Amino acid sequence: MTANPAWRGTRSIRVALDFTARGVKVGGLLLLDTPTVQRPVLTGTHIAQVLHDDVTVVMHDFDEPRMQRGSAGPKDPGHRYLLTDRATVYLKVPVPEPGREAGIRIRVVDLTELTHRPVDPDGMGKLLEGKAVEWRVLADIGSEQLRAHPDWATLGFAGGQSPPAGHYAIYVDRAGKYRWRLHNDAGQNVANSGQGFDSRADCEAELRWMRQRASVVPIRSLDLE
Repeated sequence: MTANPAWRGTRSIRVALDFTARGVKVGGLLLLDTPTVQRPVLTGTHIAQVLHDDVTVVMHDFDEPRMQRGSAGPKDPGHRYLLTDRATVYLKVPVPEPGREAGIRIRVVDLTELTHRPVDPDGMGKLLEGKAVEWRVLADIGSEQLRAHPDWATLGFAGGQSPPAGHYAIYVDRAGKYRWRLHNDAGQNVANSGQGFDSRADCEAELRWMRQRASVVPIRSLDLE
């Protein structure tokens, strides 16, 4: 069986990008055992161009992340649009060949002001090779920024080896809260934070406590009389 030509690799890194009025930063990283898929049509106002060693491998499209649609008042039928303070976009980045992790780059551009634009990946790639005139670069995230994130250590890329046996992962739940979970050697979830945190810093603080104190905390046998 041959691979689907739209597939990019067999594993992916799910990259959480946090968008605020101040800019874009990496919010989290998670290794997935699924390929990245290139969509044939890119109609969103924003494009995330993923490159390996300066070669485009996949492009994702999405609309303004911080824009939310809500219902207008009873005297004003229809919808209204508001910019939120923060929003998160999740991208799938194909895992590069072993030893080539330093070549990962994610470029996020805003095409809102562009009146005529291609929607196919090849045409979009040619557009982004040119000089930004009617489109803006919102973020240009290189491997140094990705490697500086605490989650990078859980991906197991040092020396091109497999992911480490067992690891903690920080993620954002559907309510927008930060949580942590612990995976065992088989990748199964064996523990979690039990509650969501408003900030990543609070979540990391509890996770640090777990890593530092869990091995010495006494066991209470409530199942024995």
